[in-house]
Amino acid sequence: MSTYLPFFNIAVSHDFFVDGTCPCLVFEPTSATQRTIKNAGLLLKKTRSGIALSYSQDRLDALQLFAEDANDPLAFEFKVYAADPAFRSYTEPYSEDSGEILYFENNNDPLQEDDTIRLHESEYVSKINLIELNADQLKDILSQRDRLVPPVIAIKIIAGSAKGMLFDDNGQPQAQTYCIKFVARQTFWKYYLLGGGVKGRPFIFDADQEVEFESTGETVLPDNRIAQTFRSKQRLPLAEKSQLRFQLRENGHGGEKIIIKRLPVARASQTGKDVVAEHGMLVSEIYINY
Repeated sequence: MSTYLPFFNIAVSHDFFVDGTCPCLVFEPTSATQRTIKNAGLLLKKTRSGIALSYSQDRLDALQLFAEDANDPLAFEFKVYAADPAFRSYTEPYSEDSGEILYFENNNDPLQEDDTIRLHESEYVSKINLIELNADQLKDILSQRDRLVPPVIAIKIIAGSAKGMLFDDNGQPQAQTYCIKFVARQTFWKYYLLGGGVKGRPFIFDADQEVEFESTGETVLPDNRIAQTFRSKQRLPLAEKSQLRFQLRENGHGGEKIIIKRLPVARASQTGKDVVAEHGMLVSEIYINY
């Protein structure tokens, strides 16, 4: 039975998720990469944080032949799709422009970080990693269908790259770990209070006393209901399970009173735009019946 040894893996982290991984991503090798994996006797496995590619000791010579082909340099290309349709909504730095996706390769000056190689220059993925769908780097990666329904990420791992080279000077594989680090999107949070159950003056209170909300007046909803609104004074991170603890309180004749001990937190699917400091800003809308 053949023994498989680590060749390289790609690990994606995201601080939106409780455990810091990014389990909603699905890696798909391009057709050319699938052929290389098969013909070189490689084994591709999904991990919780990404993928791992291993090589067979019994077929090392086949892998080395691929690596020595100067006319067709060995490279591995992957399209990455999000199983969660809200992925773009809670992830920086995606914009509303569907004509852009994130692109990473180990030839774009990746950075060594402990025992891993970060595939982006900044600490986290940033706007400089976004490229147009018609960019030359994607010419052999995206299919015609992908240009209509694009993946969220494209990755190219070049075996002979000076950064994160996959073979040593003797042609022996040297295992590499490449990482991609996402940060959660931050938005202003806006609560819409409906129902009129508060007799005094309602306000939003942070139990940890770190976040302040301001009253933004009444608004008429599309169904003609009137809501009192309150918006955070700063951007707040979206999270799979937010630890923020906001309360609905009221000031009345009897003093201050807690109406709702713990308000629901923002969801990635509930984002809109609002004017903050005369600029259009992303706002997470949260509706409360009380």
